[in-house]
Amino acid sequence: MVEGYDPTKPTTFITYLDANYLYGAAQSEPLPVGDFRLLTPQEISKLNIEQILADSPMGYVIECDLEYPAYLHKDHSDYPLAPEHLIISSDMMSPFAQSMLKPNWAPIRNLFLICKTRKTMSHIIVTCNFTLSMACA
Repeated sequence: MVEGYDPTKPTTFITYLDANYLYGAAQSEPLPVGDFRLLTPQEISKLNIEQILADSPMGYVIECDLEYPAYLHKDHSDYPLAPEHLIISSDMMSPFAQSMLKPNWAPIRNLFLICKTRKTMSHIIVTCNFTLSMACA
């Protein structure tokens, strides 16, 4: 037996999650290929996204307004949910990052290129018209 092991205590596990191959993993999932249509208002009112199975033969693209409650900010600060493809403006940057935008900062040319290019980023800002896809087997 391992030193310090107590068989009377409940078994616990540490889960290892490899977050390096997310793009490749996503590309290996089934993708929708046709028969696209908008739901009617009646279908939308009856839709319960909690009942959509992960291997459902029908997938959905959902557009919603997304709020990130303040009580979750600290717990999610390292890896916020719902990444978004957007252009980062200076008002979204920390005071330190904004200070690097000053013209006397050496790599300023590269930073301006970065700030004018769309990036996929996770954040805790209220998002309107957020689009996500659900289940498509």
